Amino acid sequence: MHEIYNINELLVKDNISLKESLEILDRTGKQVLLVTDSNNKLSGILTDGDVRRHLLKNGKMTALIKDVMNMNYKFLPEEDIDKLEMLYEGSGYHHIPILDAKGFVIKLYTDNKDRIKVNNKNEIPVVIMAGGRGTRLDPLTRIIPKPLIPVGDITMIEKIMLSFYEQGFYKFHLIVNHKKDLIITYLNGLELPYQIKFIEEKKFLGTAGGLKLLEGMIEGLFLLTNCDVLVKTNYQSFINWHKTKNADISILGVKTKMEMPYGILNIDEDSYVTDIKEKPNYHHFIISGLYLIKSCVFKIIPENVEFDMDKLLTKARNKDYKVTCFPIEEGWYDMGQFSEYQKLLMHLKVLD
Repeated sequence: MHEIYNINELLVKDNISLKESLEILDRTGKQVLLVTDSNNKLSGILTDGDVRRHLLKNGKMTALIKDVMNMNYKFLPEEDIDKLEMLYEGSGYHHIPILDAKGFVIKLYTDNKDRIKVNNKNEIPVVIMAGGRGTRLDPLTRIIPKPLIPVGDITMIEKIMLSFYEQGFYKFHLIVNHKKDLIITYLNGLELPYQIKFIEEKKFLGTAGGLKLLEGMIEGLFLLTNCDVLVKTNYQSFINWHKTKNADISILGVKTKMEMPYGILNIDEDSYVTDIKEKPNYHHFIISGLYLIKSCVFKIIPENVEFDMDKLLTKARNKDYKVTCFPIEEGWYDMGQFSEYQKLLMHLKVLD
C-alpha cells in the first residue's frame, strides 16, 4: 500500500450531488472521494465503482453523494497505523483512511494497483477481444459496455489487464467495437503503467475475425483473451507448455465435472439394453477463452468477414496447424454471465 498525498482535494461534503462528485473524481484522477458530514468527520467513501453500481441499479445523477457512498469502509485510528499492512492483507478493501482521535481524516492509504512493481517484464503482447455486445449481461450492457462493468473498485477490463500486469505483461492490444468511444475515453483518462493500443473494428467480426486487423502489427507469439474471462494461473507455465509442444495455438482448458441426475441406458440397434449407468459423472475440458497463438495463424483468418473462434480452431486443425490444450482445474471465472459474475464478486468480497 502507499499513501495518497494532498487528501484535501478528495474531501467532499455529503450533501453534494452525484454529478458534482463525478466532476471531482474526474478532476483529481484518484478514483476515490472522502465524504464528510457537517462536522467535517468522515462518514463514507465514494469510488467510481460505487457510482457505476448506482447507475446500474437505475439510480439518478441527481442523487446526493451520501445516498451512494460506501459506509461500510475500513479505517484505522492514528495510533494503530502500524497495523496497516495486517489490516490490508486479505481485507478486500482498496482504500483505508487514517483518523485522528476526533474522527477527522489525516491520511489515506491505497493498494495503488497502478504502482505494482514488476521485476521481469514480458514482451509477449496480450490481445483482448473487447468489441462484443455483451448479450449475456443484458440489460446492463445496454447502458455500459461489458469491459466497463464494475468488478469491485475497478472495471472488468482493468481487472483482466491487472492479472496479466502482475506477471510482467505490459503490452495490450484491445479490439473494440460496441460502445468503443466509452471504452477508449475511460481508459485514456486513467494513469496506467502499461501500454494500450486500440484496434477499432468497422463492423462486428466475431470472436476471432478481428485478429486479422493485427496482421503485420504483431509478429510471433501473443496471448489472446476474451474481455469477460479472469484466470488465476501461472502464465509463464502456459507459455512454456506451448513452446514445449511446438504448438501454433494452445487453448487454456478448464476441467469440469457434469453430474447427470438420471440413470443412463445404452442400447443396441435392436433396442436391447447393453449397459446401465446410474447418475454418472462426466469430465470434460471446456474452452476458457484464453489462448496462446503464433502470428502465422493470421493468414488463415478471412479479411473483413465475421469469423468465430470455433471456426478458426477447426480450420487450423484441418490445415495441420498444431493445436494443444493446457489443462487447469480451478482459478477460472466467466464474468460474462450473471451467475459466475456474482460468484466472482462474492470471492472478492465486494458483492453488495
